[in-house]
Amino acid sequence: MARALDPLEADGGAAFELFHHATTAHGMPLTLLGAFSGQGLGAGAAAAVTHVVAGAPRGGGGGAAGAAAPPPPPPPPGAAPPDVAVHVRAAPGDHFAQAVFAGGRVVGALLLGDTGLDETLENLALNRLPCVGADGALLNILDADVDVDDFFD
Repeated sequence: MARALDPLEADGGAAFELFHHATTAHGMPLTLLGAFSGQGLGAGAAAAVTHVVAGAPRGGGGGAAGAAAPPPPPPPPGAAPPDVAVHVRAAPGDHFAQAVFAGGRVVGALLLGDTGLDETLENLALNRLPCVGADGALLNILDADVDVDDFFD
């Protein structure tokens, strides 16, 4: 009996654990990791990601560089699975970071500019480490006051 092909295997031998693409956009580094736009996370997840990103601050002003963006209004009921969340950090003209969580774990990220979060978010996703506090609440790992690099030192 022939073995079924795994959609994540190329040429039947090399298995890929996490999508990772690095390029430039508007003269700044751009990194896409995993389910960066909510793809594959269930009905409505991509729409919820788009909704959160649309609520991120734009243009000049609006807080210190690297400050976490205030949360946008919640998406309409039933727009995303309840265990999917998106955190955004934006410093207009400097960088934009978006992390997608499912079940309390990083499953994707979109990073524009020099955020310094590329390897950290990739390691969190690859190792499937939970990003929840002792109270069970999702940690805001994009908060500028949180040094997530310390988790891997």
